[in-house]
Amino acid sequence: MGFWKTHPNLWPVTSLTLGSVTYTQAQLLSILNSPSGGDASLILAKQLIAALLNQANGSTPAPICAVLDDANSLLDGCHLPCHIMPPSAKGQAMIADGATLEAYNEDLLSPGCTP
Repeated sequence: MGFWKTHPNLWPVTSLTLGSVTYTQAQLLSILNSPSGGDASLILAKQLIAALLNQANGSTPAPICAVLDDANSLLDGCHLPCHIMPPSAKGQAMIADGATLEAYNEDLLSPGCTP
C-alpha cells in the first residue's frame, strides 16, 4: 500500500471501482492517505486499492480472487468512508478481508510477484 501511496505516477490505471462506486486517482489517494479512525471500511479499502493496483500491474490475483469478490460485496452500496464499526459483524468481515489482502500486498501469498 505504501508503494502506491508514494508513487501515483506509476499507477497502471487512473480509477478503480470499490464495491459499486468508481473512484478517481485523486479520490483513491485521499483514501490511502486518510486515517482509518476506527472505520473498518477504510481499513479494507486501503488494502483493496493496493491489491487492485498490484493486479492491474501484473500480479496474479489467484490467491485472493474470492477475497476480492467478498471485499467488493462488503463495500457495495456505500461511498467511502462508510463508518463501519470494527466490532460489528460487517466490520469484522471487513477487517478479516483486509488482513488477507494485506498479506497478499506484502507478497506473503504470492512470493515473487512485485509491483
